[in-house]
Amino acid sequence: MPSPADAERWATQLAASHGVELAGITWAAGTGGAARMADAGAELVLAPEILVDVATMRFHVAHEVGHVVLGHARGRRQQLRAAAPYLAAGGAVELAAIVGAAFWRWSIVVLPIAFVITLAVLARRVVLPQERAADAFAAANRAPAWLASPPAKARLMARLIKTHPTWAERSACGQRSAVE
Repeated sequence: MPSPADAERWATQLAASHGVELAGITWAAGTGGAARMADAGAELVLAPEILVDVATMRFHVAHEVGHVVLGHARGRRQQLRAAAPYLAAGGAVELAAIVGAAFWRWSIVVLPIAFVITLAVLARRVVLPQERAADAFAAANRAPAWLASPPAKARLMARLIKTHPTWAERSACGQRSAVE
């Protein structure tokens, strides 16, 4: 079983090989990790659950470093600026649902349904392609998902709002990269 020091060493080596400065790595509860940019460089937040075996650790670390290298990890202000058009679109859909509920006597239940549908569509258009690109980055850097163990606990909202590829899709991405 790998240690946090092994994960930090792998992250530092992989980031340095792609010209990325790592400002720090923190450990927090979860099933994978997250990446964001700070003034001092990239910050990774990793979950202790990735330390199941070496292949799983390498995949999750390479996936998060991939977000940084591919430009998906941004500072908080940049994230808000990038999300503004999608938030406006979601607001427009919600406004249309409110108007529909008021004028055509739709049930108030329409509002949360419209909100969830809007989130699901935006997640598939915005987040899912970035997740697939990060998976491909991990596979290209000798850390394919098909060698890693799937997470022990599934995300509750994953069935309703698809923001990440399924484990089968991630595994297929790694196998295609290994075959090509």
